[in-house]
Amino acid sequence: MEESVNTALLSTEFLLTEFNALQDRAISLEEIKANRLNFFLLVVGVVVAGLSSLYGKSSFSSLYMTSVFVSAFVIFLLGILTLKNSVDYSIAIVSFYRKAGRIRRWFVENDPGIDKYVAFEPTDDRPKMKLSATFLAWRGGEPVLVVINMVSASVLVGAGLSLFCRDVNPWMGMTLVAPIVWFLQNFYISRRLEKQESLGKIFFPSSNR
Repeated sequence: MEESVNTALLSTEFLLTEFNALQDRAISLEEIKANRLNFFLLVVGVVVAGLSSLYGKSSFSSLYMTSVFVSAFVIFLLGILTLKNSVDYSIAIVSFYRKAGRIRRWFVENDPGIDKYVAFEPTDDRPKMKLSATFLAWRGGEPVLVVINMVSASVLVGAGLSLFCRDVNPWMGMTLVAPIVWFLQNFYISRRLEKQESLGKIFFPSSNR
């Protein structure tokens, strides 16, 4: 009897340690995700401010469009990488919260009386990767990244046409590229979330309660 009590206490301490570690890692990833987004926005702000200060200066008129092209390329590339990392972090954060919910379920099953005092559902199918619409794609900084990447891609194409294909209207190219880049980004996010959800191991769905 005493051995079983000691084992239960040991399991409790272990799971509490795991629970706290999962919470800390989720919070840490949220901070990293926010910092990366802030860094990206800082880069965008600096580049836009620099281009604005050069606009209209005769000494830079011949190189201005080239500067816009290079700047748009850098911002677009950095934006795509930031978006990928942001989605990766969001998936990992959801995974940590689900694993914490699994531990929460263990405590509720061992002491059903605490069920009504648990602040969050003791299940491991929440939060969802996807609902009726893409969930993670429109929370946090992802919408900002999608919009900036769409704009930078449009500017990149417009500047490229102005430099290399003067016979083509740059505004036409920008108009065509914008919705394509918007769609591709949302399609990528949606497929990533669908794939991750299909790989998830759900043991304690909320519908079982």
